[in-house]
Amino acid sequence: MLKNKSKIGKLPIRCPASVSCKLENNLMQITGPKGSCSFNWCNDLSFKHEDNLIKIEPKNDSKDVSAIWGTMRSILNNFISGVQDEHKNNAKLLHVGYKAREFTADNKEMIEFTLGKSTKKIPPVDKKSHLYDAISKASDKGVYQQDYLTKEVFPGATIKVIKPTELLVESVDKALLGAAIAKIKKLRSEKFYKGRRISAGGDFVIKRAVKQTK
Repeated sequence: MLKNKSKIGKLPIRCPASVSCKLENNLMQITGPKGSCSFNWCNDLSFKHEDNLIKIEPKNDSKDVSAIWGTMRSILNNFISGVQDEHKNNAKLLHVGYKAREFTADNKEMIEFTLGKSTKKIPPVDKKSHLYDAISKASDKGVYQQDYLTKEVFPGATIKVIKPTELLVESVDKALLGAAIAKIKKLRSEKFYKGRRISAGGDFVIKRAVKQTK
């Protein structure tokens, strides 16, 4: 009998009929309607798939195996739910004048973020392109800075601008989804006194009271 039982690892995973899981040469491969993915499997864990249920059991009673047991179960569960119905997260631009839009430049799909800075940042495009000329002219007029991100910097994730102040990020990999959201939030730091920030996943920040001067 196992001494170190994992509360999460011992739970079975429900696998839909439209999703297939195969373990070959310590590589777990998951395929579903939304895509496919794979990750390295731990040799000390057994994998059983019967009646649309997946059970994971450790092969020995060591503390190291018990520690990784629940982690591998969570990773597999996230991949199964991702290929069945993609993981989704909304990023909201919360401040006056913040907005985003999609456009194409030099045959690349890009997203333009207007985030209220005083100068403009030139994206990495050819100086002979129409995009460069438009940005240079706008910079001379002193308009707000705009950050540009190509959709290629988000591998494995799909980004759509559903509103000028809201983006939808989708991915079969929950880790890649979090990485994409982090890159978007990094564009503008949070200001706790003004409430200016990029929100994602329903997170919230308590707005600080303005310091009173005596």
